[in-house]
Amino acid sequence: MIYQVLVLILPLITTPYLSRVLGAENIGIYGYTLSITTYFILFGTLGVSMYGQREIAYVQDDAEKRSLIFWELFFFRCITTFIISAVFFAVSVGYRNYTAQLLWQSFIILATLFIFSNSSEDVFFLLPSDFLVLLFYPWLLHILLQGQ
Repeated sequence: MIYQVLVLILPLITTPYLSRVLGAENIGIYGYTLSITTYFILFGTLGVSMYGQREIAYVQDDAEKRSLIFWELFFFRCITTFIISAVFFAVSVGYRNYTAQLLWQSFIILATLFIFSNSSEDVFFLLPSDFLVLLFYPWLLHILLQGQ
């Protein structure tokens, strides 16, 4: 219950603060680099979550088959994520003005390895362990953007 309240209230507190501290230009840079990163996440996940849920539902009574399917899908997702990450790093270098910001955004791509949801946009609201990422990621971006 406390977690759900914090997930609702924390953005109401941090958003105005970050908007004031970062300013319009840096918020725009963050939004632009996040949109580029999101395209790579789309290609990196390739709908594996939905396919995995369906396949695991077919064999839900057989623990051995379920485990086998899970690990096959996990390794497939690792391969696609690392390929997409390599392409993302190559593209990031091409954006000379935003290379540092894009490289920091690459952590979001790597985080998708451990999220088994249909929506990669809800990435930070799924697991209590990701609550720390939700809390500290904006300040990390603030430090990075101030160093320009």
